[in-house]
Amino acid sequence: MTPQNERLRSGGGGPWPSLLPELKAKTATEINVLLTDKFPNAKAFDRTKQLLGSNIDCQSNSISAFDVPAETQGFRTIFTGFHHFRPQDGRKIIEDAVRKNEGIGIFEFTARSLLPIIFVFVMSPIGALLLAPFVRPFRWSRVLLTYVIPILPLCTLFDGFVSCLRTYSKEELQALVDSLPDNNYCWEIGEIKTRKVQPLTYLIGYPQV
Repeated sequence: MTPQNERLRSGGGGPWPSLLPELKAKTATEINVLLTDKFPNAKAFDRTKQLLGSNIDCQSNSISAFDVPAETQGFRTIFTGFHHFRPQDGRKIIEDAVRKNEGIGIFEFTARSLLPIIFVFVMSPIGALLLAPFVRPFRWSRVLLTYVIPILPLCTLFDGFVSCLRTYSKEELQALVDSLPDNNYCWEIGEIKTRKVQPLTYLIGYPQV
């Protein structure tokens, strides 16, 4: 049986272009990834699929993380997207995985603390200025809105700042888990140091055998 990983709120594919090859190099078990989203980005999905080949697939239909279809089975992942959900909605996402006996992993690269916020204020505009000409497909409007009228750098700065403010702490993630009905899940909540200023905050849950 081939393990299936389902990524909710996939956007353009998230970290899988780099993460999947790394996982394949470290395990002899074949891993297949299914990208899903409430509002699927078909073009971005296709680019990711072409890059990674047969081990990744994309769901073109809209799928809500609040009620994932029963036929869509596998360990669920959400990368840098959980902070978009209010606590009551975040609880629904976790509860749906528990109700359908699926594992779930939530990973956030932002944090509601001073150093990450400073990092966002410094790096977001610089990143937008440096990368704008290399984003494909190339558009002159992007160049205009980056270097002449700096709307895009300001937007990335605002988005990063708000993402930091909305990111759940370990204690808040624990509170969401504690509010669930009784279950047989094993929950792991913590932080991992990274090469960046902020640590990676994670929540992992899976049914105990």
